[in-house]
Amino acid sequence: MVITIARIISRLCEPTLLQLLLVLYTASRGDITGPRLFIVMIILFTIVFFPPLMLLLYAVRTKKISNWDISNRKQRVKALAVFILFLFIDLFIIRSFYDHALFTLFLFFFITVCGFFCITLFWKISGHLSTFTIFFGLIILWFGLRWWPLVLMVPTLAWSRVILKRHTIFQTIGGIVFGACMLLTGHLLHLV
Repeated sequence: MVITIARIISRLCEPTLLQLLLVLYTASRGDITGPRLFIVMIILFTIVFFPPLMLLLYAVRTKKISNWDISNRKQRVKALAVFILFLFIDLFIIRSFYDHALFTLFLFFFITVCGFFCITLFWKISGHLSTFTIFFGLIILWFGLRWWPLVLMVPTLAWSRVILKRHTIFQTIGGIVFGACMLLTGHLLHLV
């Protein structure tokens, strides 16, 4: 029962899902409106999100990586290098939309993933928790301090990642600290 609850929490807080929600929200509040917004949303999903997801699924099925969470740190390095390449290409695609808010969010994603990659070369931290920390930090920045109780959900996700044996307590703390540092950096640079 405990493992099932931990799996549900972990899947609901999947980094790709949280990033997709941030992108959809940012696109909806940006410079693109009306029918063009719908077209941009379709392009974002089919060109930006779909290819890396399919590549990850392929890598899991062909056993090129151990599991969806890429628990093996050495496998993470290769996967993150490919993801950085995708994000770099995505920056040019997003730039062609002429939407400042969307472009700066993707630039923030790019910088964050590059930082995560550098840390992964030496140590494994939780991508779930770094993304989760950024996600709820952005909710609080965008919608105000009345949303601060969402931060209390961070320990719940940390618990689930430890229970599932995907991370140690220190790796979850590392993910939280990295996410908070990236959020602060993005805020100070006016990227988020």
